[in-house]
Amino acid sequence: MQLNNREWTLEKNNSIVYGKNKLTVHNFNLTQGEQQLLINSIPSSTADVRFQFTNLHVEDFYHFIRLYGYDASGQLTGTVDVKNIFSNLFFIANATITNFYFNHDHIGTVTVKSDYVTSKNKMNLDLRVLDAEYDIRTKGYFLPMEKDTSLHLTTEVVKVNV
Repeated sequence: MQLNNREWTLEKNNSIVYGKNKLTVHNFNLTQGEQQLLINSIPSSTADVRFQFTNLHVEDFYHFIRLYGYDASGQLTGTVDVKNIFSNLFFIANATITNFYFNHDHIGTVTVKSDYVTSKNKMNLDLRVLDAEYDIRTKGYFLPMEKDTSLHLTTEVVKVNV
């Protein structure tokens, strides 16, 4: 498989089974050098899936959604659990981007914890940006389906060297 002119390998002995109210993924493992995207069903469920990222190059995937002409790069490691895919969908994400650059400016390490529950129409966010020069934390929520889709966030500047 080719992605941005890089050869990715899909491990053998994987499977994806989709049926009425059932999704099972086993060992869907894409690798390219030190980068890995592993997708598996969460044990004892019929429709819960875990995406596990290891050292993914952000720029290879950000290329597909590039926002407003900005560039981003870094190495993404973490998990996203997608649960109740067929009813009351929700997800839980826990990820870290190391050596993060945004529009060619070094940001440092970005840690994101987030969840979204469809029935509550609420996305919670816990974000931390950390570097030798600063430590900034933001927590709050977003109501994506509301008429007023504003962010409700609180930011704490723990450390900034100017």
